[in-house]
Amino acid sequence: MDETTVKVLILKNNRVLVGKLIEIPPENVILGDPDHYLIDPVSYDENADLDKCMVRYPSRRLTSETKFFIRSDDVFFVATPDNKLLAEYLVTIGD
Repeated sequence: MDETTVKVLILKNNRVLVGKLIEIPPENVILGDPDHYLIDPVSYDENADLDKCMVRYPSRRLTSETKFFIRSDDVFFVATPDNKLLAEYLVTIGD
């Protein structure tokens, strides 16, 4: 896995996700359609202890899929996770 693709996303609805973010080539996107893939997303709760702050999103009870489309219009902020958060993310997704 290329760890440089792991990003922290703050969505416009204030949900915080951590996952592998990959851009869909612009020539393959129609205006308004999703323009990124989010792979192995987890929801992050900053008020929880580090070892309990991440859970798979959506839960495995809803779907076993791990690759989702996302529109950049729904994202407020994107950043690179710090090393501790990245390590916990990798543990959470099993890499």
